[in-house]
Amino acid sequence: MFEDHLKILEEKAGVIRREDVTLDEALKAYEEGMKAYEECKKTLMETKGKIEVYDGKTF
Repeated sequence: MFEDHLKILEEKAGVIRREDVTLDEALKAYEEGMKAYEECKKTLMETKGKIEVYDGKTF
């Protein structure tokens, strides 16, 4: 799941960097990239919370 969203984010960044991209294409890529970014951020925050919980416990 994280990897899929990261791949989308990288693809959309590549679209925005192209010299021949139209403003509409760039805006669409930006919006889709931001959605993927938010999903990546959510996954990372959830994982961070799990690590913090495990770090506080003795095994």
